[in-house]
This record gives sequence, C-alpha cells and structure tokens, in this order.
Amino acid sequence: MAIGAPDIGYAISWPASTATGIAQAGSPGSLVAGYEPSGAAWHPRLEVLLIVGDDGHVSQITASGGILSTWLPGGDLEGIAIADSSSDLVYLGRESPDGVLEFDLSTGTLTGSAWDLTPWMTGAANQGLEALTVVDGLFYAGHQGEGSVYVFDLQPGGVVQFIESFTAPFGRTDLSGLHFQPQTATLYGVHDSFNVLVEMETDGTFIQEFDLPRNNQEGITLRPDCAINESAVFVAEDSGAVVRYDDYPSTCIGLPVPSVSPAGLAVLTLLLAAGGQRLA
Repeated sequence: MAIGAPDIGYAISWPASTATGIAQAGSPGSLVAGYEPSGAAWHPRLEVLLIVGDDGHVSQITASGGILSTWLPGGDLEGIAIADSSSDLVYLGRESPDGVLEFDLSTGTLTGSAWDLTPWMTGAANQGLEALTVVDGLFYAGHQGEGSVYVFDLQPGGVVQFIESFTAPFGRTDLSGLHFQPQTATLYGVHDSFNVLVEMETDGTFIQEFDLPRNNQEGITLRPDCAINESAVFVAEDSGAVVRYDDYPSTCIGLPVPSVSPAGLAVLTLLLAAGGQRLA
C-alpha cells in the first residue's frame, strides 16, 4: 500500500453535488426499456454524452439527458472510448469475447474493424473487459474480475500489441469503469462493489479516492470546465440510470498563463484610458 494512502473503506467524502438523474431506462422520452448503461464518454467536439449498454445499445444524449440517437449494434458492450475527438469514430469495449469494436457515429454502424483481446484478458462469465478508455493513443482496458488494467496499442488490420498491465490501487477487484481526462492528466477508475471513484496516475499510482454515491456504477466520464477547475461527472448505472454530479474538483494542467511586459502593460493602460474617454 502506498504511504499515506487510505485503507479500504476510508475514502474521502464525496466532494461534488448530489446526483441528478438525467436518463432512466423505460421512462417516456428516455432510454428504451431494458437498457443497462455500462459505459460512458463525453465527446468534447460534438458536446454529447455517449452511452453504451450491455444489452448492445449505443446512444448519444445531451448533458441534461435528451436522447439524440440510439443504435443497436449488439454485443455485451461494457465501455466506450474516444481516441480522436476530431473524428466520428469511437471504440466500443465488448465483453465475452473480450475485444474492441470500431463504431462510426456518423452512420450509426460498426465499421468492421475489430481487435481481439482474449489472449490477454479473458475472464469468467461477466467478469472480463468491463471498462475502456484511451490515454495518449493507447487503449486501457479494465478487467473486472482481476481489477487489473491492460494497456494495448491497437493497430490497423486488427493487430494488437500488448504494452503492459497493472493492478488497481489496494489490489481491488470489480473495476467497472475507466476514464482518462487529458486536461487533468488523471486516470479515473470506478469499483462498483466498493462504491469508490479513484484518481490515479496513468501507471496506476494512487492519487486519492472518494466515496461514490449510489450503486451499480459501471461507467464514468468527466466534462471539465477549466475556467473554474471543476467538472461535471457522468455515471452510467447498469440498473438503468445515467446520473450527473456537478462541481467535482478537477484542476486542469498545462494551460498557458498570459504574461504582459512592462511596456505592453503601459500600452494597454493607455488604450483602456482612451477607450474610457470615448465612452464618457
């Protein structure tokens, strides 16, 4: 156990708002009956929340839960990841058999490109690939039964290059959701049985963790607001709900800080003064 890390069961209290339910399976105008949300990803260019269900659905919904599109490519879908937000291609994590499928949001269909991960991370029934995200071009797949994260380079033609694997902090199992946020350079993991949201370095090094409200958490994604260093957190619950938590603290990094030279400051002062005179 890392020095200073909390024992299991001693996570920090949840730091954000209470849950706002934004979608519920079977409710009028919401997710179709029988939908079991199991993965989530916020698409920053399209500004939509992408949801997959282990019943084979893929959906685009708004941040407040409006249903924009729902498709049924099929399969036991447990995760969804965005490798390039400028593209309409996204990647679906499938369990039994464990693998990654390429999906085109512009057509609502699978492209036919797929990668078989079973040589590395096959699990017992319903205990294999349960989470998927992308970190700097590499795919991180979470194994529910082990609690391990497997890292792959997925190449054209279905070629899979295994990079490494690491165990979850404290050796926890039931890893049910993963999300990497570039703005915070943080890997977020959800352990359903423990009801915790864990912040990690990309090599699995523990940062901190929080008690996560509610149950059946199987997908996690963030929509950051770097102006205030807070995020909206979306959680997919396979009991049929998608919920949003606001005001989650998340410090963005690597943002340039504008600097002004003394000469530039003098010019800016004169311009502001001139503008004030014109407005007077």
